[in-house]
Amino acid sequence: MMKKVIIMTTNIVIRYAESIDRINSIANFDKYSIRGSDISAISWELPGNSRSKAGEHLLKMMAEKIVPENYSGGLHVMVQLSSVQPDNAIVNYKKTWGLLKSSGVETDKIEGKSDILIKGKDGLILLGEGEISLSSQGVIKSLYNSEINVYFALFTNGQENSHLLTNDSLSEWMSSVWKNDGVIFILLGHFDEKDCEIVALGKIEKLKPLLECNSQ
Repeated sequence: MMKKVIIMTTNIVIRYAESIDRINSIANFDKYSIRGSDISAISWELPGNSRSKAGEHLLKMMAEKIVPENYSGGLHVMVQLSSVQPDNAIVNYKKTWGLLKSSGVETDKIEGKSDILIKGKDGLILLGEGEISLSSQGVIKSLYNSEINVYFALFTNGQENSHLLTNDSLSEWMSSVWKNDGVIFILLGHFDEKDCEIVALGKIEKLKPLLECNSQ
């Protein structure tokens, strides 16, 4: 099932998938190792605008459609470094957020940062978690332009605990977000694609505002 809407002033294309476990017009979510029972998806695409140019703006537009009036929380972020890191003194000292800062990510604007280091057979898999204010400028853009595996979560039910990763599993983090009525945002595609598309995943009652977007 798909719903496509064109917003004339911003040229945004909206797509809807009733279930991410079925074939749909947004993405093959198995490819992203994303699975969830009773989880829907809505994507917003901004044609002709690259992720480096429009990723942060598009994400904030979607988030602002979902959050209630006078919302004072932020966006929870989970990032996994795309390459396995060597298990050496520098990596163990800098960890996830230190390495990201060295690559140009504005980590000083991220609150409550935590690092997760997982020992693999070829080195270390690094993940980082934190929270970003919706009013911040540039930090989301710097994340989108540095790493492919960046995930944002938004809670509208007063959830305050950003540290939901309890067993070193990204899929478990996603499940925890959905169990707490949260919405997860991921940026589709690759760095060099000319169109920017962000998909929101969650229970349909939380995503409905994203289908009610009218020209302004």
